[in-house]
Amino acid sequence: MKTYFFKKLLTFSTVILLLLITACNQFLSLEPPINNISADLVFNNEESAKGAITGIYSNMATVGYPNGLVNSIATLTGMCADEFINYPFQLDEYYKNAILPASSATSWNQSYQYIYTANIILEKVANSSAIGNELKMQLEGEAKFIRAFCYFYLTNLYGDIPLNLTTDYQANGMSARTAQTKVYDQIIHDLVDAQRLLGNDFYTVERVRPNKWAATSMLARVYLYTKKYGDAEIQASSLISNTAMFSLKTDLNQVFLKNSTEAIWQLYPNTAGRNTNEGVLFLLTGTPTNVSLTQNLADAFDPSDKRRLQWIGTITASNKTYYYPSKYKVGAISALSEYSMVLRLAEQYLIRAEARINLDKVELGIADLNTLRTRARPAPTVAIPNPLPALPLTLSKPDALLAVENERRFELFSESAHRWFDLNRTNRAEVILPLIKGSNWQNTDKLFPIPQTELNTNPNVKQNDGY
Repeated sequence: MKTYFFKKLLTFSTVILLLLITACNQFLSLEPPINNISADLVFNNEESAKGAITGIYSNMATVGYPNGLVNSIATLTGMCADEFINYPFQLDEYYKNAILPASSATSWNQSYQYIYTANIILEKVANSSAIGNELKMQLEGEAKFIRAFCYFYLTNLYGDIPLNLTTDYQANGMSARTAQTKVYDQIIHDLVDAQRLLGNDFYTVERVRPNKWAATSMLARVYLYTKKYGDAEIQASSLISNTAMFSLKTDLNQVFLKNSTEAIWQLYPNTAGRNTNEGVLFLLTGTPTNVSLTQNLADAFDPSDKRRLQWIGTITASNKTYYYPSKYKVGAISALSEYSMVLRLAEQYLIRAEARINLDKVELGIADLNTLRTRARPAPTVAIPNPLPALPLTLSKPDALLAVENERRFELFSESAHRWFDLNRTNRAEVILPLIKGSNWQNTDKLFPIPQTELNTNPNVKQNDGY
């Protein structure tokens, strides 16, 4: 890990801490890690303690799995699902749902590095006499949020996973897999604590540090995934009703701007001379060299849907038309106007809609879907007098749930692994993906393989079925 990844946010002491944490989390050393003394130095003043947590966000934006590059979680899972076509041959294993255990370590390793860092912060902050109580609460809340965030993605990618809650690297290195239900229990516990500990307001004018509402957003998502629909509705409603801080942008071209009113949490771009990695990767100027959107996705939209018109770009090269995400409008431009979106308000409407429909509040759920459809509706014309009409409130429950699936696809494509997770959690992957992937698809593909490096070093971890 190179220190320039953190130069805008980290003190020298924090760089040392994170370098040592990274090394320790490989679980290969037979000697105890030497980071305890270094970590004590980091947490002996408030500024370097803050740097320990902001370093995680800086890393995520630069090299971490939410980083928006071709190896990010959004892109890799989009290849596994029905969103992206892959061009570099080295990623064919994702596009063909034939992931090798030797290739699946990035999300795993980085997540556990962030978790280990969070565990150190939780341990050291609690014992530090140099940090005031208010900052202690904030750092503890952010660390618990990060730990929950990482475990959410780990368990949805890999299923049952080791649940490491301490800085005992030797015990962590031998952890067996914990049942997903218990992992979710811990995620919820951490998010509830984070919600209590974190403040209502953003810590700066930027929306790049998780606060109470980021924890609320993730709680709503986790409650939905675990079918606690009443709790999901409550959490999503609390966010939607906070109109002083959050509102849907009526102009779709403004949704992904920095500090958008729709943003609950964004990552600050940390590479000189560019805005978001997503903008650099997705915006095509010629024949794709990484990814493009599938024809299947582009054709699924109503042609009048503004999300189709404004969030999907087209380019013709060598007599072939390619589709690409254009949610982010700029890339390699030094003047910052866009930040990478991690959590945003529109998802909360979709969460509440699905929760309400499952609670037999079908009309209310459809009304939430229609809120997003109204935003995506263009002005009527003579040729199209009723573009993107509202969904009828009389839809049956199964049809309403199918409408949720479609609206989630149209609203959240190319973001944060939503499509892949949606297909898997609703058992729709085995219905939809065989039609697209053909013989490349097996139901065991719904989980990524446990990385071979983990199997080699931890005899208590067994491989997922199908690998």
